[in-house]
Amino acid sequence: MSKLIVSLPYPSPTSADGSAVASNMLYTFVLTKAGKNDGSSKAKTETLSLSELPVADATVLVVPARALSWHQIDLPKVPKARLRAALDGLLEEHLLDDTHAMSFAVAPEVQTGKAATAVWVAAFDKAWLKNAIQAFDAAGCRITQVVPEFWPQSNPIICVTGSPEAAWITRADDQGVMTLPLHLGNSSGSNGVLQALLAHLPDGATVGAEPAVVELAEASLMPYTDLKVELRQHANSLLFSATSLWELAQFEQSLSGDSQGMKSVIRKWQTFWQSPAWRPARWGLVALLLANLVGLNAWAWQQQASLSKKRTQLSTILTQSFPNVKTVVDPALQMSREMVLLRQATGASSVQNFESMLSAFSHANSASVGKLINPNAIEYIANNGNFGVNFKNIKLTAADLSASQEKLKTMGYVLTQNGETVSIKVKNTP
Repeated sequence: MSKLIVSLPYPSPTSADGSAVASNMLYTFVLTKAGKNDGSSKAKTETLSLSELPVADATVLVVPARALSWHQIDLPKVPKARLRAALDGLLEEHLLDDTHAMSFAVAPEVQTGKAATAVWVAAFDKAWLKNAIQAFDAAGCRITQVVPEFWPQSNPIICVTGSPEAAWITRADDQGVMTLPLHLGNSSGSNGVLQALLAHLPDGATVGAEPAVVELAEASLMPYTDLKVELRQHANSLLFSATSLWELAQFEQSLSGDSQGMKSVIRKWQTFWQSPAWRPARWGLVALLLANLVGLNAWAWQQQASLSKKRTQLSTILTQSFPNVKTVVDPALQMSREMVLLRQATGASSVQNFESMLSAFSHANSASVGKLINPNAIEYIANNGNFGVNFKNIKLTAADLSASQEKLKTMGYVLTQNGETVSIKVKNTP
């Protein structure tokens, strides 16, 4: 399965309708195949216009960090249909713009309809993202997810992006996401802002910087910290963003094609199957399937061995009881035939004999109706080990039939009725 990960341009402040997507605009993207969404060295960034973007099974749009603001709120217990209105009221005092012009996205771990504390909510321009989604839909790109470039997370991330003329530094941790112009570090009176951004980092933390701003990041951050600046390819940045479980297209921001529920299932499955964080779980699942496969084969082998042992025992009993049987093909059938021949030779009666069936029917007949019902024709059947007798011109009531069936069952026969014909067949071959 192929996935196209596209970085959306920052919304232009001069656009009146919030549109930041045009057919002649260039987009940076990464095209990955299934199994390569783990930062593979084969993945590389390219830049093309919207009409020139490659076709993929799924398209993920990455919203730049500067286009998002992050807010932590206590979410009340409200139904899903009223959640958007509740967010308007909760975030009204936190935003400079009118809430009706903004779109909101709630953290993926939040369960709709339940109260939750310290919930992260992303806010961004509504018209801008709506126009972007419509433009990609018109270009034939099947959008499956809209993700943030960075999002609140337990492990702090600091990254410098952009160009030497417009470089930005972003910190994402459990306190939220903050993005500032890198030139603040060189501005008078703004040193404290950058120092605060770089404060309280764990040991071994590094600053990632895209190729265009590596030298600028080293020169700008040197006066404030001894953190090491590492090269972070744009392809790896996009691949990292695509691993996010966040979905920014919520509420009035809808994606075309599949339902939102199905898209969520697809995204979670892709995350499980492709994310390096889930690699131990994938190996565990494979090990579990292999263990079950080995167990099933072992159980089948055991059952086959048990069945072979029983067949051998039955064959042994047959040859010991009837030494004249030299070749064993079907022990049960051969033993039945030998028993019939033995009874015929000794004159002993058996349930297959015509006389035994007549006697059984007479007992059941008299016991069920209190008097004998004489048939006008009797047919004896002995065909390939199947023995039975048909009695014509007899019609039993339901009660009589049930009573007769119970009586003959104890004698080893099965009684059935078809119209005015009653049949007796041997149930168990002795």
